[in-house]
Amino acid sequence: WAALEDAQAAGLCRYIGVSNYDEGLLRELLATARVLPAVNQIEFHPRYQAVQTVSFCRQHGIALMGYGNGVSLAHEAAEAIAAPRGLSAGQVTLAWTLQNGVAGVVQSRHLERMAQNLQAPDLELSETEMETLRALGEEEPFYWDMGNVLREAPGDAAVAAGGNSESSPLKNPSGGEL
Repeated sequence: WAALEDAQAAGLCRYIGVSNYDEGLLRELLATARVLPAVNQIEFHPRYQAVQTVSFCRQHGIALMGYGNGVSLAHEAAEAIAAPRGLSAGQVTLAWTLQNGVAGVVQSRHLERMAQNLQAPDLELSETEMETLRALGEEEPFYWDMGNVLREAPGDAAVAAGGNSESSPLKNPSGGEL
């Protein structure tokens, strides 16, 4: 992070951010950071809403980008909202993400879906539709478990993030340093 702060100070980039940082990792970063992350890219969609991370980011002025919308596409609630309006479930779940104040990260190889994604910012879901999708929230992420980042102290076994090994480098679940 310090290298990114230096790059920003040198004018090599305007904004710096993080990806997949939960509240615990953000608190750890903010304890030593000179610059707040401008953005945190996290898994965010109707079925996983990262409530604590979203709240923490908003309290600290950190913008959010959400990925993983595809997990919610096939859910019957998204399809039930989409069908009567002549929309795709992808448009509905992306509109939900945007109405929650989170920038959506989407992908498609299909021109039709790309065009649909571009229409999503113009859609407005009712409060009832928003609540129907919000009610789909589950406790566990589908892609990346931010709470499963490990810290390893020299000579010690790995301990879960937030343990007492404050000076050790962060490790990802596959063993490489982050």
